[in-house]
Amino acid sequence: MIQTSSVQSATARRSSLLTALPPLLLGLGTLLKALIIGAPWYTVPSWRLVAGIAAEALAAAALAIGGLLVLLRRLPDWGYTWLGAALAVVAMGIKVLAEERAEIGLPLISPAADAVIGGLLLLAGLAALVVAALRGWSQAGLVSIGLSSVLALSLCSTAGNAPFHRYDLVLLAGPLGLTLAGLVYLYARRLGPVRLVIIAVIGLAEVGAAWLASQAWQDWLLSQGRPSPLLPFLVLMTGSLLAGPALGLLAQPLRRAVRRG
Repeated sequence: MIQTSSVQSATARRSSLLTALPPLLLGLGTLLKALIIGAPWYTVPSWRLVAGIAAEALAAAALAIGGLLVLLRRLPDWGYTWLGAALAVVAMGIKVLAEERAEIGLPLISPAADAVIGGLLLLAGLAALVVAALRGWSQAGLVSIGLSSVLALSLCSTAGNAPFHRYDLVLLAGPLGLTLAGLVYLYARRLGPVRLVIIAVIGLAEVGAAWLASQAWQDWLLSQGRPSPLLPFLVLMTGSLLAGPALGLLAQPLRRAVRRG
């Protein structure tokens, strides 16, 4: 009996660690990018630029592949953060590609196809949240945490883009990823209302990091007479964090009805 309990405890810890990995992976990848490049792109050797971008891209690719694997495994308990992170990584990757194409006056594929891709991604995100919500509000919360953590870490990463080159702020991605991973681990190990407190702390950490990263583009935006995108981004990030738990709580009556049936 004691041995069985010990095995179950070890399995639960391993599952919690896997649950917490996505923000840590992306945070470390972004941190490595900052450490490798560390200066405006035109002042560093091309190999450093390629290596730095590759470090972040490999972390993002690992999250996308992980999200696909958890779908193939029918969403194990540790897979919800991976699914949310994968959806956000794919959406951000398509956004970056679309912006690069837009700079040369071309759509990603075609205007109609771009709209279809955007709609499919939105539907995929909603479907993931609904499926998780039908299993429980805590599972839906993990999908939301995966989504919002990638958004927050990607905002840190933008501080190194031209014309800002604030790699000192990109370094925030490392401690932010570690902090979020620790909070996700606690979320996976705790039950009930404590998880709501952890979600609130995650939200505060993400908002704080986003505000600090936004200092990189504040002066430039003011000089160009452009409004800061920080507020819309915070609304998007906070909305994605709260959408899962809210949908999960709304789905509680339906889950009870299914159990009774």
